[in-house]
Amino acid sequence: MKTFLNWLLFFSLIILSFCLDLSEENCKIMNTDAFMNSLLHHIFSTFMWFGPFLVGYYKLHILGTIVTAILWQIVGKCPVTIQYNHLCSNSSYSEHIDLANRFHKYTKIKMNYSILGIIIYDIYMIMYKNKK
Repeated sequence: MKTFLNWLLFFSLIILSFCLDLSEENCKIMNTDAFMNSLLHHIFSTFMWFGPFLVGYYKLHILGTIVTAILWQIVGKCPVTIQYNHLCSNSSYSEHIDLANRFHKYTKIKMNYSILGIIIYDIYMIMYKNKK
């Protein structure tokens, strides 16, 4: 069971990611729908990148990660971000600048490698928890 501090850190990362993205001012028309889209994106993104390490829920996480990867392959881009750009009247595709985006741009590590590593961690934790 994850502790209160794990959950506190998880929600702090959501707030940090969300606020940093808002500070970029990449939305021309920030209305309620765009605001909620961005907030939900940062909640899901934080869960996808940090959730298994902080809060667990490995089976839910691996399912969500696989569904997200499949959607990205089908659509070619993040569907939530496409909707965000439409809501913000952005003519071109601009990304949400979340913590994972910042990390991958800074380190030059390909996102696919990180996703694969996290999925391997999920599988390990699912198998490890089932042995107890």
